[in-house]
Amino acid sequence: MNKKVQEELFRKLYDQTYTGLRRFVQYRSRNLHMTDDILQEIYLEMFRHIDELVVHQNQIGWIYKTAEFKIMKLNEVYDRNASRELGNPDFTEPLTDDDTEGIVQLEEYRGILKEDEFALVMKRYIEGYSYKEIG
Repeated sequence: MNKKVQEELFRKLYDQTYTGLRRFVQYRSRNLHMTDDILQEIYLEMFRHIDELVVHQNQIGWIYKTAEFKIMKLNEVYDRNASRELGNPDFTEPLTDDDTEGIVQLEEYRGILKEDEFALVMKRYIEGYSYKEIG
């Protein structure tokens, strides 16, 4: 695949996801000061796998799944460092993300809900809009 097509796809996906992904990262991250760094990591990973994304059936879902993984890893490091600072260097509790299944379920609802209904669900649960903002 040529670079022009790769760049166009990257720009298209970036423009489609930036605002929502930024809200998602801020909502899920334990360290709000790292939002821009997490976004940079997500988009770097997206660019590395741009050839796969061209043929992927759910490009935006892939991006959000990558975001979840990056946030989970960063939160793990953040918790470990905070634990050491508090004097508990033996902190080994595995961190889990209970909402991981929620993303998968949302994608299943894509086929069930009308497009405008699904967009409202995405705004509430993925992008972090309040009910008042949606209304």
